[in-house]
Amino acid sequence: MESHLKPVTVLLADDQQLLLETYARVLTEFGMQIVGYCKTPEEAVLKYKELRPNVLLLDIRFRQEKSGFDALKEIMEFDPYANILVISQHDEAPFIKRAYQYGAKSFLDKNCEAETLATAVKAVSLGQKYHVPGVTAKVMDLLTNQDPDPFALLSEIDMKIFKLLAAGKTNQEISKELGLKIGFVSTHRRSIEEKLHIDRPQQISILAMRYGLLQI
Repeated sequence: MESHLKPVTVLLADDQQLLLETYARVLTEFGMQIVGYCKTPEEAVLKYKELRPNVLLLDIRFRQEKSGFDALKEIMEFDPYANILVISQHDEAPFIKRAYQYGAKSFLDKNCEAETLATAVKAVSLGQKYHVPGVTAKVMDLLTNQDPDPFALLSEIDMKIFKLLAAGKTNQEISKELGLKIGFVSTHRRSIEEKLHIDRPQQISILAMRYGLLQI
């Protein structure tokens, strides 16, 4: 008997064309429908709002200033019920923690098996959380060893300045890019360094890379 169930619709976001094609091939083979491709976080946000897919498969790192975390946060603010599966080659605990804090329903390593990817997407499409064993162990460790988010005390403008500092921008360059007075930027920089306990400039980039906020 022919099934009349609608296929799961998936929007793919990754800046590597080969990976986009691989995800599309795998998910199509499992009966899902690819409704769009995105190569930047901004495009992921715009296409999600336009297409409203059942699932957004989202990478963390893009070769630009914004990251997948930025897209994840913006989409969840727009649609708290969004079903987002984060997939990354960086499966360290801080990345996993941040993904779940921002509302992702699953976190997969890019090297996962095709069947695991398909199973996770199907589960997430139903609004369910899906954890693979390795990630589950890291999630449980995070829950039992609460490590406060180092950026929790930063305001929205603090985060913008922090990301630009991490990218190597000077106070003057940040002032020009954000349209802020140089004194304002300098004051906020000192505040950021105090809140994050930073005493050397290079620590900003190290911290940003650790939490997936700096694209390399």
